[in-house]
Amino acid sequence: MSMPAICSNSTSASSSGIAQGSLVFPKADYTAGTKTVTTSGGDKKVTYHFYQHLPYAAKPVDANYESMNVSVPVNIESLKEQVGVLKEQEEMDKRIQLNDH
Repeated sequence: MSMPAICSNSTSASSSGIAQGSLVFPKADYTAGTKTVTTSGGDKKVTYHFYQHLPYAAKPVDANYESMNVSVPVNIESLKEQVGVLKEQEEMDKRIQLNDH
């Protein structure tokens, strides 16, 4: 599964060093959750990171409206599926790190 890179075209800087209007993904700010999902292979326990209220506009008119929630699976009960999810997570982490600079 390919994930789009998160970036901004903003060039103005704030006192914190992060560009104003930047769409920085807060990868450490999540709530861990677990759900059981019914699949053709049976019930699977899925552990995920839940990110809430993420703005999707660099300069939102209404930040309460222009935001989204994202669930990222980090562990699936079946080993074969876990390996694929972990590889995707590693690739996503690399893309996020590239965009943090």
